[in-house]
Amino acid sequence: MECEGCGAEAVILKTVRWRTGDRRFTLCDPCHSPLVESLWIVRGREIAAARCDSCGHWLHPGDMTELRKGAKWDGFGGVCLDCSR
Repeated sequence: MECEGCGAEAVILKTVRWRTGDRRFTLCDPCHSPLVESLWIVRGREIAAARCDSCGHWLHPGDMTELRKGAKWDGFGGVCLDCSR
């Protein structure tokens, strides 16, 4: 995916819309942070989830310390924050 603010590419980006509009677009964290009070995070084209290799729980990819593509059902896998401690 590509950030519509700066053009950065990442596997997972936030899908957002202005609080007064309907157009959805994607932003990376650095572009989203200064606008957080003016944007809503909305459902994107795809839902991203990651499965922890240690405990087996499904989590948001941002809650993982290690992240890789190609886990169960072609999703993301890795190690969650709790299991990495």
